[in-house]
Amino acid sequence: MVLSTGSFSREIGPKPLLDAFFDTVGCRLEPAGRATRFPAIMDNLFEGVLTSERARAALAELDEIELGLRALPAAKIVGRTGVLRGNNAYECLPGPDGRPLIGHIRAGVEESVRNGKILQISVTRGNRIQFQLALAMALFGAAWMFLGRRFFGNWILRPLLQNQNQNPSDHSGLYVWSMGFVFVSVGAAYMLAGRVPRLRIWFQRRTWATLAVALALAAALIYFGMSPR
Repeated sequence: MVLSTGSFSREIGPKPLLDAFFDTVGCRLEPAGRATRFPAIMDNLFEGVLTSERARAALAELDEIELGLRALPAAKIVGRTGVLRGNNAYECLPGPDGRPLIGHIRAGVEESVRNGKILQISVTRGNRIQFQLALAMALFGAAWMFLGRRFFGNWILRPLLQNQNQNPSDHSGLYVWSMGFVFVSVGAAYMLAGRVPRLRIWFQRRTWATLAVALALAAALIYFGMSPR
């Protein structure tokens, strides 16, 4: 996994290690439930993105988390198996260089405070791969729409089981080419989410907004893609 903000980028170890860190903090240091005591770390950063506005709060939380992990026996770590080298959870959750993982997280949060930019956790090269896949999906959808309308413009999607009383001359339905709009929309949404983390967070926290956008896109598909009777 990679921790990055601005020009700062640091390998912090495999995902199971990071999961063990978050699970241990959530299960052992937050008796009232996950993110109740450390919301900036266990809510924002756990979701993969920490804004610079929340970075100072995250630093204060990391101080408390470090104290809690130092006092927590290694056997209390959640999700870690095998031989644990260290006297406590703080020492037994190391980064790639052997130093405690929380130290690497702190360095990223401190850099976010300095540069005023978002701190992200992602799989190595994951953001680039996701963007490339989303771009490929959008281009595929665009090609489907262009070629479909050019060469198969009269092809229509109709229900397999039709009403017996339906007028045989009724050719209403969705044009096949219009389905490419779905791929374009989904691909564009993933590209935008990867490039604008703040926007992704905003929609993640507002289900109604995501639903409204989905309904608007569905309405646009029906309006522009429905064939006349």
